[in-house]
Amino acid sequence: MNCFFNRFKTVLHRSAALLTAACLIPAAGGCGLIPREEAEHKLNIVTEDASSKYTLAMAEPQDVELKKTIVCTYSQLNELKVFFPISGYRVNSVFVSEGDSIKVGDPLAALDVSRLEEAVANYGEEILEAELDIAQNEETIAFYNEKIASPSVNLLDKEEYTLKAHECEESIISSRKKIDYANDRIAEYNDIISQSVLYSETEGTVYYVKDDLTGWTSSTDTLVMKLLDSGECAFTADDKAACEYVKKGDHVTVERSTGEKYEATVSSVDPESGRIVFDLDEPDYSISVGTRASIYLVVDSKKQVLAVPRVAVYGSEDGYYVYVLTDEGIREPVDVQVGLIGNNYVEILGGIDMYTSVIIR
Repeated sequence: MNCFFNRFKTVLHRSAALLTAACLIPAAGGCGLIPREEAEHKLNIVTEDASSKYTLAMAEPQDVELKKTIVCTYSQLNELKVFFPISGYRVNSVFVSEGDSIKVGDPLAALDVSRLEEAVANYGEEILEAELDIAQNEETIAFYNEKIASPSVNLLDKEEYTLKAHECEESIISSRKKIDYANDRIAEYNDIISQSVLYSETEGTVYYVKDDLTGWTSSTDTLVMKLLDSGECAFTADDKAACEYVKKGDHVTVERSTGEKYEATVSSVDPESGRIVFDLDEPDYSISVGTRASIYLVVDSKKQVLAVPRVAVYGSEDGYYVYVLTDEGIREPVDVQVGLIGNNYVEILGGIDMYTSVIIR
């Protein structure tokens, strides 16, 4: 009886094994839920679709250049600062505005010195009166001297004429003192009046005018205007960043939007203000002040180094990386070490090999 049960269990085990094998063999042969050919076909489609989402570029030898553009303006270099030479007078006229062209001798602004002008006129009248008084007294003295010299004059009259002549002399002395004082005041006031009008000492352009200048009370230490001398001009730029790679003595080409080009030399670089001056090697007086131009410089370059397009390189706090596609069509970041970062390409020092495809879009 035991032998019977043992045989029955063995048959059951073999039947189960055969059934399991029968189920496994079709799957191994491609006859499962998804046939092998169909599965491979669908895998290929997925990979192809993933790749088609991106635009790829190859890491290969390239010339890497870093170019900079400096925008400059044809400007007047000599700056004249204008101050009133006298204080305490109200500005009643301003004849120019910022941007105006000026010539030597053109009036710029004037102070109200009408009280001084009136005083000068009054002193002038006093001088005329004093001169008339002197003339009259001199005539009187001559008359009295004639009387005194007459043989017929008695002693009493002679003393009287002498006294009156002396009074006339005292009056003349007083009148002459008045004239001297008036002349001193006239000279003093005329000197102030002569300084009350500012005149241009150069030919050029008004660069700056103090705000609310009309009605302001003059002060000798307050800047009221800045004038730019057109006699000395150059292309200038205010670019602190450019001061890091532009040096005095550098030779550059200045190019206008209309196509004209000028050779120039860097004459000064001021890192604090950012001002750079480019003197033309050959002066061209046909260029108008205010003309804008550009200077294109190759700051650094590497020839035929391993590089990828700049748009393919990303930066983070930890460094730089690019994206590549795995064999399964998955986008994957790869850290790279970079060298020169140019305008169009980035030098690759490590992280990917030659001819590695990177994603640029």
